[in-house]
Order: sequence, then C-alpha cells, then structure tokens
Amino acid sequence: MGTYSSSADSFTIALLIVLVIYGIVFLIALAFGIVTLIAHWKLFEKAGEPGWKAIIPYYNTFKLAQIATGSNLVGWLLIGLSAGYLVLSVGMQIAMAFLDSDNTSFMIFMLFFYLATIVMSLGVAGLSGYTHFMLGKSFGKPTVWNVLMIFFSPFLTIAMGFDKNLTYVGPKGEPVNNPYYGY
Repeated sequence: MGTYSSSADSFTIALLIVLVIYGIVFLIALAFGIVTLIAHWKLFEKAGEPGWKAIIPYYNTFKLAQIATGSNLVGWLLIGLSAGYLVLSVGMQIAMAFLDSDNTSFMIFMLFFYLATIVMSLGVAGLSGYTHFMLGKSFGKPTVWNVLMIFFSPFLTIAMGFDKNLTYVGPKGEPVNNPYYGY
C-alpha cells in the first residue's frame, strides 16, 4: 500500500482548478473577440468598405479611423503611436536584460523610456476615444451614445454591428456621396 502526499495532491487539485479557470476565461475572451470581429466586419460593410479589411491588424485601425473621421492622419497617428509603444516596451525589456542597472545613466535612460511609453499610451487612448466618438457619430448615433463609445466601445461597437437598421451617414456624421446606400 503506497503512501500519498497530501501536499502533492493539494497542489495537483489547485493546479487543475487554476487551469480550468484560465481555460474558461480564455474561451470567453476568444468568443468575445470573434463576436467583435464579426461586428467590425459588418460595420465596415455598412460603411461601404469590404468586410475583410476588418481582420487585418493595423490596417483595420487605419480604415476604422478613416470611416469614423474621414482623415488618414488619425489612422496613421494611431498606428504610429501603437507601434512606437510596442517598440519602446520591447526596448525597455532588452535594456533591462543587458545593461548595467547600477549606474545613473541607466536610470535616466529607463526614466525616458517610461515617460515616453506613458505619453504614447495616453496618445493612443485619446485618439482611440476620439475615433470611437466619431464612429458613433458617423453612423448617426446621438451624443450620449457617442460619449459612451469612448468608454464602452467594444460593447457598443458590437451593438452597432448587429443593428440591422443602422446606416452609415458619413465621416463625423456628415453625409457624403455613398454609392453603397445610393446617396
């Protein structure tokens, strides 16, 4: 008859519980991501753009900003700031791994990286909020909806994507000649 270690059994049970919880969270996140992707696809089609453009990373951000604001600049800024944030974040990790962290120049270097990433993330947040505000406006939504789009854009974008009565007005809510809807 073998003896069992209760701590080993407890660890195994705890590990299984954690894995099940993470698995459930992963499946929920995956389902939400797929529903969001479908909603973006539908919004792109409602705006007269091919839906496949919604699935290409960075390009979808550029096109969404173009649909919402009518400006290429906002899309390029969003992409540039996002990519810059990614490069600086990776650069910080490399610097922390390979540079001597005991000297003052390293601390100044890292402070610069931290401040730059904070500025870039605030820029992305601000431009993203503006883009989503204008996205609601470009589909003729009221101001309250547009303000809520700043804070709850994933949920409200899904609602807009699956709304069969929603039509694209034009960038910033200003009607344009849109052959997709015949005006």
